[in-house]
Amino acid sequence: MVDKFDVTSLKTREFLSQLKEKNLPQQDLLIITASISDELYYSSRNIPTIEVIDDHEVNPYILLKYKHVVVTEEAMKGLEELFA
Repeated sequence: MVDKFDVTSLKTREFLSQLKEKNLPQQDLLIITASISDELYYSSRNIPTIEVIDDHEVNPYILLKYKHVVVTEEAMKGLEELFA
């Protein structure tokens, strides 16, 4: 779980450097956020082993598909409300 996943640039290279800074894997990763900013979407879309979704798109299949799952705190609150 991470506090936030803010990306300030549309560059994939900067997105990957943020993953390194947070000690997150760069392959087989699912990132669940409360809302997907344009910067986050565009900077991550060129990486085939990483997927970014919002908390309303979560389903058992997609959770089992990825080895690593990162959820923001805001998305976790949304998931708790959704599945409570």
